[in-house]
Order: sequence, then structure tokens, then C-alpha cells
Amino acid sequence: MLAEPRITVLSGQQAEFLSGGEVPIPIAQNNNRITLEFKEYGIKLVFVPTVLGGEVIDMRVYVEYSEIDPTTGTSITGIEVPGFKVRKSDTHLRVDNGMTFAMAGLLSEESVYTRSQVPLLGDIPVIGALFSHTTHTREESELMIFVTPKLVRPLAPDEVPPPPGAFEDNNPNDFELYWLGLDHRAGSRTWQPSGAVGAER
Repeated sequence: MLAEPRITVLSGQQAEFLSGGEVPIPIAQNNNRITLEFKEYGIKLVFVPTVLGGEVIDMRVYVEYSEIDPTTGTSITGIEVPGFKVRKSDTHLRVDNGMTFAMAGLLSEESVYTRSQVPLLGDIPVIGALFSHTTHTREESELMIFVTPKLVRPLAPDEVPPPPGAFEDNNPNDFELYWLGLDHRAGSRTWQPSGAVGAER
């Protein structure tokens, strides 16, 4: 599992999630100057949920998985610019509250050739092949995205949790601490919400 994000968004608004990073890309300008723009890579998820009647959620989901590919890079005024391998998927569907749907089909296949040889002997013309060996490895992968939209409600005033330590007394006097063995922190109250926090509607 690469990531398990939890994102809260208003109905009809766009939310984004990125698990990856950014790389600087040089851009040539008309005045012969070079500027840098940062390109994101990794797993990017963009979705727009819209709540319909009967707790049905209309979902527009866009998924992109990109990784740096040095073999397809180029050079701009002596500056190396990496290439990218990109897999994309876009969908539009309607699901019930709390239902999970999966997005699949983001396939990737990579072939790697590795050549090993006996030093010096492998470089001899014609007979050099007798002293060398080539290995072909093919790797296949599939990225799957699972999305579970849930309706949540805001907290009521009496459900807002207090700040940490609000019910703690961390300053017992010497007599209480050493003679009576009282530590108020051990008996501090634990706050419990009166309702379900983030409960489904």
C-alpha cells in the first residue's frame, strides 16, 4: 500500500492529494535566460464530489501516477532535464454513501537487459559472445485506487474536544507527591464526546 489519505471537502468543491515530490525543470526564455518551473511527480488524486438526494454522491475522479525516467531525458543548454513515465485515469460515477469503488487499469511494463562478461575475453570480436551473457528481465505492475466517499457532519458546540491537558493538574505539592503518593496526572479525566465525531449523516 503506497498511501491511505483521508480528505475532507465541501460538496461541489475540488480536492487534491499528492504523494511524491517536485523536480525543477529549466525553461528557456526569449531573452536567452533560463527559468525554473517545478513539475510534480508521484501519485496525484483530484476529485470533485457532489452530494445528491438520498445520500448519493456524484464523483469525478482523476488519478495520475508519474515517475522520473532518466532514459527519456534531454539537455537544455547543458542542463539535464529528466523525462517522465505517466499513467492516467479519469472517471465519473455515482455511488452511495460509504460505498467503496476501485479504479484499476493503470498498467506498467518495463524491460531491463543486463550484460555480463569475462573481462577482456568478452570484448574479443566473434568469439567474445562465448564469454558473455545477457539477461532479460520484464517487470509488470498495476496501480489500483480504492475510494470510499462518506458524508460527515460538523461538530456541535458540546462535541468540540478540549485542548490537551485541560483536565490535568500536573503540579502536586511535595507532601502529596512523596508522602501520599498522589500524582494528579494518573487520575486526570478523559474527555468523551457526547455524540459521534464525524458521524455519517
